[in-house]
Amino acid sequence: MKERHRIGRWLIAALLVALPLPALAAPSAAARAFAAAWVDQDTVTTVARQSLASKIDTCVKNGMIAPEVLGAEQPLLELYLNTFLDGLGRVQDKVAVQAQTLLSNADLATLAQTFSSPAFRAMRRQVLPGMMTKLVPAIPGCGDDGKPVKLSELSAGALPRMTQPQLMALRRLAISPAGQHFSRAMPQLTATMTAAFRDEVQVAMQAVGASPEAQSRVRAVPSPVIVDAPPTHR
Repeated sequence: MKERHRIGRWLIAALLVALPLPALAAPSAAARAFAAAWVDQDTVTTVARQSLASKIDTCVKNGMIAPEVLGAEQPLLELYLNTFLDGLGRVQDKVAVQAQTLLSNADLATLAQTFSSPAFRAMRRQVLPGMMTKLVPAIPGCGDDGKPVKLSELSAGALPRMTQPQLMALRRLAISPAGQHFSRAMPQLTATMTAAFRDEVQVAMQAVGASPEAQSRVRAVPSPVIVDAPPTHR
């Protein structure tokens, strides 16, 4: 039994990569709405589950995990994933606190309305598979030598799945004042989100009994996503 739990802890440490504040101020209603729309629950759940499934598949194909071990440890993986997803509200709060320092209430309201609209949600579901094919193979570990992916590379996998009306709607948002302010704030917002998700990885690893050493190794893995430098204007 001890050996099984040891293998389970190793499995969690080998597979899971964190997708980053001082004490939090209370975020405004506008900032909360933005964070809930941008760090969308459905999207995070889909990405987390698909990433884990893809990573496990890679590990099994590379011979680093035996299928019978994977079956025995499935409840541990589910505990990890459910604990991680239960922390989404804390991630959104941290993003909201950062967002309200970078964006005006008017910008936050516009972006929240856009990102939570049925059309935008449908577009996310439509383009997510194209983004996942770029992101998941680049997550290091389990014998696959990946490298971090730029947001522009993720976009390259998503754009072919979009319709012309969708592309036009995105262009309108991008050139709007709120869209331009969002682009400038994105590096800081993404860094805050990444750090917040890393914190939730620690909580989830503690829930499955991972050792402090394993937690430290996972925290040291670089983020799988790089925010491109903003374009320079002459």
